[in-house]
Amino acid sequence: MTGQAIYSRLTGTVGVSSLVSTRVYPHSAPPQQKTYPLVVYVCDGPEHVKGNDAAYSEQVRIAGIANSYSGSLSLAAAIRTALHGQSGTWGGVAVHRALHNGGDEDVKRVEGTELWVVEQSFAVWINS
Repeated sequence: MTGQAIYSRLTGTVGVSSLVSTRVYPHSAPPQQKTYPLVVYVCDGPEHVKGNDAAYSEQVRIAGIANSYSGSLSLAAAIRTALHGQSGTWGGVAVHRALHNGGDEDVKRVEGTELWVVEQSFAVWINS
């Protein structure tokens, strides 16, 4: 459910979708994908919220990958704006809150390529 919510939020937010369209993938981009920028996300597994059996939290790692240094920073900023402090129903999933909890300062070049990556981490609380 969290992955569905993240995909829906990122592809449904103009700041992100204007950069990546629907190139938002769980775990890894398809090997044939050669169009950049794009987003890859990984949900690290749910943890139930104490005192509320109908809610859980999940850590989500998101990588914005672009073919320029500045492009990767712009994508990271758009992702952070789309998610941090936001709540609502995303792709049919009730999201209580998403909070940025690290990442966006380090831009890394993918060795042997012209690609740049910014990784971020978010805590996402879901009302199931």
